Order: sequence, then C-alpha cells, then structure tokens
Amino acid sequence: MTQPLCIGIGAFNKSLSAMYSQTLLGYAIGDRLKPDVAVIFADDMVHITYALWEVSLPLDWVRRYPVIEQLLSRHISPREALANPIAEPLVVLLGAQGCFAPELKDSYTLREIKALFDPMRSQWYSEYYAHPAWQRLRSGQASRNGLLAWLIHNYHVSRAAGVVAARMAAIGGNTPWASFFRQDALDEYWHCDAYYSLDTPLLKCVSAEEIKGYVPLPASLAFEEHTLQVAETDPIAHLLIAYFQESSIAFEEDSRIFYYAVEQQYGVQGLFNPWKQHIQIDVDQGHADGLAKLLESDVKVASTTLEKSLRQVWLAYYFLRCGLDDILSQDNGNQIALRMPIRAPCSVSNLWDLLIVHLEDAAIPRLLTDSELAQLHHGITNSAFRALSFSRQHDEVITCGRWAQKLSRTQPNLASIPEANPWCMAIINHLQEAACKPTTWLLLVSLLAERAPGLRLSGEWGAGLLRLLSGEDLASDSATKLSQMDELLSRYMICSDKVPSNLL
Repeated sequence: MTQPLCIGIGAFNKSLSAMYSQTLLGYAIGDRLKPDVAVIFADDMVHITYALWEVSLPLDWVRRYPVIEQLLSRHISPREALANPIAEPLVVLLGAQGCFAPELKDSYTLREIKALFDPMRSQWYSEYYAHPAWQRLRSGQASRNGLLAWLIHNYHVSRAAGVVAARMAAIGGNTPWASFFRQDALDEYWHCDAYYSLDTPLLKCVSAEEIKGYVPLPASLAFEEHTLQVAETDPIAHLLIAYFQESSIAFEEDSRIFYYAVEQQYGVQGLFNPWKQHIQIDVDQGHADGLAKLLESDVKVASTTLEKSLRQVWLAYYFLRCGLDDILSQDNGNQIALRMPIRAPCSVSNLWDLLIVHLEDAAIPRLLTDSELAQLHHGITNSAFRALSFSRQHDEVITCGRWAQKLSRTQPNLASIPEANPWCMAIINHLQEAACKPTTWLLLVSLLAERAPGLRLSGEWGAGLLRLLSGEDLASDSATKLSQMDELLSRYMICSDKVPSNLL
C-alpha cells in the first residue's frame, strides 16, 4: 500500500536519484524536453520547473559545460547529451521527474512500459505528497477528527490490498502473474488486522469495532472499488497500480520522521509502531522489487492497450489523492464524528423515509451533459447484466433481466464520448460492485434515476421499481450503500476533472 508520509522536495529529489540511477534506459528518456518544462536563465542561476518540481543550477556551471547548456536550450536531445558523462546525472534527474517526452511507438515491451511509467510515478508522488493535508498533520494543526479520518483511510487502503490481489488471482484472467498475486493476497489480507486495526487505548473513545465499521470516505470507497474492477479486467493496470503503491517504500526514512512528528504533536507516542513494523516487512520481503521483476519482460503491449491501462492507473492515483481532500473535509473540530453504517431496520416501504435524513439535496444540482448521460447509461447497462448474472431468486432474475433488456435497446455509442469525469467512473464501479446483491443494485439504480431525471431510463424506476421488490428482504447494508451512492453523486456534481485522454 502507498506509504502515508510527507517529505520535503529536497529529500524527495535525493530519494529519486537513488531510485532511478540504476534504471536509466535510453527509450525512457525520449527525444526532447516536454513543452511545459520551463527553463529560465535568471541572474546567476538556471531554474528548471515542471509540475511541482524546481531544479536550480548555478549559471556559471551550466555555461562551463556546453552540453548542459545545449540540452537546456533544447538544441540537443537527452540521448545526445548522454554521450557526455557530465550530463548523465542531470538527465537521470530530469528523466525521473518526467521532464522528457517519451518516444511514441506502436507497441511497447513490459520493460519499456516500466521505464515510461517510472517518471510518471515520480510526478504523481510529488503531487500527492505536496497536498496540504500532510503539513496539517505534521504540524498538529489537523483536528482529532481529521487525524482519525487519515488513520482510518490508511486502514481501509490496507484492508483492500489483499482483497484486490485475490480478485485478480481469482477472476482477473489467466496471466503469468496469477501465482504472484495469489501469494500477494495471502501476504496482505491479514496486515489490516495486525498492523492497521488501530486497536489501541491511544485513540480515546474509539473502539476497534467502530474502526471496523467506519463507512469509508467517498474517495477511499472509489479507490477500493476501482482497483477491484481493474483487477478483473486489466492485468497491466493492476500490476502498475500495485507497483505504484509498493514503490513508496523508497521513502521509508521520511515516513518514520513523519510518524514521529505526528506522535509528538498529538501525544500518541507509539501509535505508529505497528505501521513501522509493516514498513520493515515490505523492506525485508522486497515487495516493490518483486513487482518490478514482473515488468522485466520483452512481452509486447499495443500502444492503444497501454493507453487504456495508464488511464486506469491514473484513476487509482486520482482517488488516492482525493482521499486527502476527504480527510481535510473531516478536519472540522476536535469532536469525534464517526461515519457509522445506517443501523435502523428498514424495508422497501420505509427505505426512502429512512434515507431522507442522510441524502443530500433532493435533486442533482446541475444538468448532466449528453455525453455524461450516455456514459452513465452505458455503465448502468453493463452492470445490469452483471446483476442478472448474480440473480438466483425468481423475482430477481425476471426484474434484472427486464431492465438489462430495456437498457440494452438504447445502449449509446461511446465512440464519440469525450473523457469521463472520474466520479462518473466511481459511480459505475459502485454499481458493478453492488451487482452481486441484485436487490441492492436495483435500489442504487432507482436512486440514480430519481436524482438524475435527465437520465431518461426507459420504463418506470423509483416507486414503480420498489413495488416490484415489495416482497424482497433488503440486505442489511442497503441503506448504507444508497447513502454512499449519494455521496459519490454529490462529488460528481461538483467535480470538473476529466480522465486524461493521453498519458503517453
């Protein structure tokens, strides 16, 4: 899992230099600096800025070596610069930071994919660890409730690790990596209990059972369900997500410093001892190295396939980063506010009345575009067939089958639909994961149709659908699932981000 820490850019550069010095490959460097890499010659320094990075070099040193000046002035390529040993450290550093555009090809070996992904990974790390949540925790500015939300978010990420690996091993396809992820599932599933369960008197007034029952924050849920879906459908993306998470072990020393600072600020000395034990396991067992070795292969992947996989990896990173936003949303005072499941007993007849106090505004606060509606319709249709595949009772089979039939008649063509909103994908993943309980799936789609009338699903949903289910017993978590769907919808409505169309 991604190590929860906050480090300085200087320390990060040092860590990256060590990380990449042994993996410099020509095809990873590419032929040019990216257009949005700014190189500014000012006074006695040269400043190289990209994303959240800035590298400053003495101007007299740059002038002393023409190869350096020509590289930064874009007069020669990084490949040409590597012919001079004096340029290699700078090329390695800039390559690690993602400053060079990769060479575009029709297909890539797994080795080449790793070399392409490593700079991308470093850029994402820099953005992730620059989030203000880290400084609030390090300085003790975050409230107790914010601290608790961060701790439990990490528990949820740990709890998902073994489950996601098991999903890939069980139904993610017959890949050469299946045996690796079977063992990975066995290695990971118990860590949430042994190291991240937070069963400690240091967290006053919060029991171990309350930690287990805490309803995941929207982004925590989105990350878990996205990685579960990826594990089923995209082995390349699954491997790269795992590699991204485990590679954060490179910042082991920084994480220990961060844990110490948090313990001192909040008076919880020893709280992170189990987390540090877990770090040591990752170091001793070389999890990141094991994943890297799976990529040391000449097996080729088409560029179109790789592009789709990279978008899936970006989504996982995006939801992890949004998890920090959610943690800040819980940083609202020292009064502990636990996100517990909706416990009240419910039936179909009283479900909506029960939910009214948990839902957001009664209708979606903005109109969905035609492309957004088409994307949702497509996802709902796919999940309808999944729900039908899990149906066992007569009424479930007939009801889910009818809706799969109706939805597929008006299945939109996605060829012309632009990049999806990440939270649209989270909603679709939520439906896919809920489909194993068809009654819950029907209720979720009912809520979606009620809250997004522009969806124009054929047939009657809402009250009419509930009448079809009047004889069904609701799953105990149905009300909570609906409330979670409402949270995902709310995030969707306020988010203007898009999944990148081109990451190569």
